[in-house]
Amino acid sequence: MNPCITIDVSKETSHVQGFLDNNVPLSKPRKILHTKEGFSNILTVCNQIIYRTGIKPTVFFEYTGVYHKTLMAYLKANNLSFIPIPPLVAAKVRNSDLRNKKTDARDCKTLSFVYYEDKVKKYYEPTKDEKRLKDLQRYYMITEKQYQEITVHLYEMIDTIYPFYKSIMSEFDCFTSLKFLQKYPHPDYVTSHREKTLIKDFMEITGHAEKYSTNVIHKLLNVINDTIPGCNSDDFEVEMLKDYATQALFYKTRLNKTLEEMNRIINQDSSKKTLAENIDSIPGIAMNTAVRFIAEVSNIDRFNSSKALIAFAGTDPNISQSGIIDGKHLSITKCGNKRLRTILFIMVRSMIRKKVSANPIKDFYKKKTQLGLPPKVVLVACMNKLLRIIYQLNKTGEVFALK
Repeated sequence: MNPCITIDVSKETSHVQGFLDNNVPLSKPRKILHTKEGFSNILTVCNQIIYRTGIKPTVFFEYTGVYHKTLMAYLKANNLSFIPIPPLVAAKVRNSDLRNKKTDARDCKTLSFVYYEDKVKKYYEPTKDEKRLKDLQRYYMITEKQYQEITVHLYEMIDTIYPFYKSIMSEFDCFTSLKFLQKYPHPDYVTSHREKTLIKDFMEITGHAEKYSTNVIHKLLNVINDTIPGCNSDDFEVEMLKDYATQALFYKTRLNKTLEEMNRIINQDSSKKTLAENIDSIPGIAMNTAVRFIAEVSNIDRFNSSKALIAFAGTDPNISQSGIIDGKHLSITKCGNKRLRTILFIMVRSMIRKKVSANPIKDFYKKKTQLGLPPKVVLVACMNKLLRIIYQLNKTGEVFALK
């Protein structure tokens, strides 16, 4: 006997079915609510299987994004062994059936086929720190997106209210600029104070020295005298600028704190710290992106080869060969981790743009584009090359060195 329990997870409800062996169901699927009483049915099915077979079954269920997390918490609390099944694996088994019907009850049987046909992939359970790292990284991406949206609106308001402001503050979204715009969201606010007061105030709110503060205020006053703001000091645009500056300052501070926490966790793990330093040794890659990469991957040692790491990222080619069609130049599968692909794109783009004398990815990009390949195709090839380099650095434990 080879028993198991399969659960088709949905929002707020699930279907549970026990199996004594392949194609030998314990009973029909039963629908349960995601409550303590509902989840107790899993224990009931488990005890029935143990009574019939003398074997404690493993629970199999499909990833659902977030709906399966309460189920996982219940299984852990009750010491039930479980293996999550990737949706693509379950879909592949389901589609192999000639009568491809999808119902919640039938999905329980499909999940049992995944187990009995030995198609279950090895499940990696991240450590508490690895889970926290990944949560921090995903929170960072969400915050970064919100920050970028705010800075776009901030940019528009600055052009309206402070013409030529960027000639003084080239980084209009730096802490110094944002703190200044919070207190002086219109030129009239500036001209209503004496120059000495402005310099002193600038030093207090930004923390800069007197020499730098004096230089900035002089330039700012000259620009204000030579330009005309696009609105009056009592218009609502002024409130908008002040609010955008406040929000940008909040998100920027939150981004820095998130990165600091990620760095702290990685520095506590010697293997992850070494890998981060080795990735940072690749020309054109900063420590921040190296940390974010490690946070999303969790543990590179769980991948048997660089090909497995590439498949995890979803940048492997989607090959569909038939007859004279080789099917080797199609789009990528995109079946992997989309957030990791975003980080890889940032890393590769940074390496291509930076003026570094010895840069393997930049050299590879130039070589492939000169052959006439489309830029997007070359970018994906660069991402895969970078993944192979990182995998090798992790394997050898050495810093990057050009051969």
